[in-house]
Amino acid sequence: AVVSTQSTGAYYYNKPMSLKNIHEVGAVCGGISKFATGMAQAFGVPALMVGQPGHCAFIVLNNGVWSLRNDVSGWGESTTHGGITYTWMKPAYYFSLMNEAQKDLAAYGLSEKIRISSEMANLGPEDTFT
Repeated sequence: AVVSTQSTGAYYYNKPMSLKNIHEVGAVCGGISKFATGMAQAFGVPALMVGQPGHCAFIVLNNGVWSLRNDVSGWGESTTHGGITYTWMKPAYYFSLMNEAQKDLAAYGLSEKIRISSEMANLGPEDTFT
């Protein structure tokens, strides 16, 4: 009988979806991305799954640069994956942007103070300081 990969329990012979079982049984996009993310994290490398239309990819920090892997749609179609807590629910490429912004923590901190101050002052783009 054919078993759908969406039927996680049956697909993995009613065993938990663990890295060990994914390695032994195999997987499609979600399992591949979960396995790769888990392996990277096990070695202390930041990585997380991201959603794409009808697909699951993952991003990994490689030599200071976020790389999109197991990709079929590119950064523009990649979103933060459900079930994972972020400080923002934005496109996945925000990880790369935040990584670059936080390389200069003093400048990043100043920009955040200015951003928060402008929100508190309720200033819009048309408002200028003279």
